Amino acid sequence: MSLARAGQGAGEEPVGEARDPVALAPFEAGARDFSSVEALLARWAEARPEEARLVELSRRDDGRPVHALEIRGESDVPVAERPTVLLLGGLDGVSLAGGEAVLAAAHALLADPAARPADVVFVALPWAAPEALERTRRAGWSDGRDGTPVDEDGDGAVDEDGPDDVDGDGLALAMLVEDAEGPWVLGEDRRFLVRARPGDSPRYVLTREGRDDDGDGRFNEDPPGGLVLDRNFPRASGGGKDAGPDALRGSLPLSDRTARALADLAVERRTVAALVFQGDHGGVGLPRALVQALRAGDDELAVDAPSFEAAARAWFEARGTAPRFRAAGSARGSAVDWLYESLGVLALELAPWGVAPEAPAEPVDPAPSLAALAAAAAEPPATPYAHDPAWARWNDDRRGGLDFRDWVLVDLGGGRTALVGGWEPHARLNPPEEELAARAGGGAEAALAVAHALPRLGLRLVENRRQGDLVVLSVRASNAGGLPTGLWPSERWRSADEPCGVELVLALPPGAELLAGRERTCLGRLLGGQSSAAVDWVLLLPPGDRVELRARGPWAAPCALEVHP
Repeated sequence: MSLARAGQGAGEEPVGEARDPVALAPFEAGARDFSSVEALLARWAEARPEEARLVELSRRDDGRPVHALEIRGESDVPVAERPTVLLLGGLDGVSLAGGEAVLAAAHALLADPAARPADVVFVALPWAAPEALERTRRAGWSDGRDGTPVDEDGDGAVDEDGPDDVDGDGLALAMLVEDAEGPWVLGEDRRFLVRARPGDSPRYVLTREGRDDDGDGRFNEDPPGGLVLDRNFPRASGGGKDAGPDALRGSLPLSDRTARALADLAVERRTVAALVFQGDHGGVGLPRALVQALRAGDDELAVDAPSFEAAARAWFEARGTAPRFRAAGSARGSAVDWLYESLGVLALELAPWGVAPEAPAEPVDPAPSLAALAAAAAEPPATPYAHDPAWARWNDDRRGGLDFRDWVLVDLGGGRTALVGGWEPHARLNPPEEELAARAGGGAEAALAVAHALPRLGLRLVENRRQGDLVVLSVRASNAGGLPTGLWPSERWRSADEPCGVELVLALPPGAELLAGRERTCLGRLLGGQSSAAVDWVLLLPPGDRVELRARGPWAAPCALEVHP
């Protein structure tokens, strides 16, 4: 990964060098392509050269660079050692609204430097899956695939059986093919599907609109493209559904260059949080391992819940929406699951788009805990064509029913027929363009909530007693921040020779001798506002000499205390 002051054309000054300040133009959400996103990031870096620079994260298949915008304040701490908050848009390859949400957050962070802690770095990547998002933008519909050719049906050919416009209306919508073993039947509202029960008929298999182009009896089983970036991360133990091989995950974890670059960035930096903006559920997606722990009453892992709650609440409050939680992502291999379980990162999926569910019949707690919300969270529908009262109401009341096309009978040839219809392109994937501005906010508030709540280590001398050359010292470490010094997985995966949580180090001058206690002491994790047990030492120290105590933790900046016994 290279840090580049890039984004300029031939003959221009490199972005980030000293120059006259340029006004930071106001941000307006809109329907952008990859080139316009890159140009906007470059303009912001040019306008704020002391606070922002472009990071060349990866390269597209056509060789064009993919940039993130690094935003930081003045600090004596090197950028690579500062706590880092990642803001990632559209890792799913579908959520164009996620890209706009990251741009809105980056602009807000740049526009108000005083709101940012100087020692925290924000890295904003609006289009995390550029090839896939371009496909979504052009086609109006996508399942998040990039252009990677994949032989999904194992017949030796690639991309030979994709969607077709069977009914000639200019769109490739959804298709219901009658099948005695199919999992779906039409519901009472004949637009939507419900799970088939024993004896139900006719039953259907749901696929994209198209013919059996390769004559193997299946429909659209090998469409163009294949890899979904948000399925290409190492599969965390608690992460999602796993029904066997899935070509959309890629040949190997991190086989995609952008996924690998993101993983490298997260590992190289002191990454404390990752906010992934994507999805159509309008809520916050949590790591699946955490959701499972909350539902199972696993107190060891559930202790991380309040840390996630702070960022989620800030996002909901900024948007004026009621809290809603669910498991992030749609399958194993999601970035949120891997970042949390493997690196101990506070990783959340924030969905800019979605519609509010129906109000509950019974009164509810106006401020329920994240644990209570996650424990009661319903699993999302298995398909957007399943009956969902909230989306049906939105389509009927807000869109006049126009965004869902009724099922119509089509001839597939060879004596087979099917029903074609379903949601218009973009209807469920992204908001209408006129709603983008209203849906793009809240990201900066969530990022700042994390940044301002980061742990702050302190050391307090409990005992400092000298008798001749004999010195007795006792000290407590404390965390004055709102967040813990690290999450549970960061301790789970440590090796035996790595420091556990907060580490306290006693630095002795030449000639001193430690009689009791350890030079390095593992204090474990300190929650927000928590102090450690007292750590004691007995040493021989000539009069006039001094010792230094140092504390450091996964998320906290190091601190030191000089002691003169």
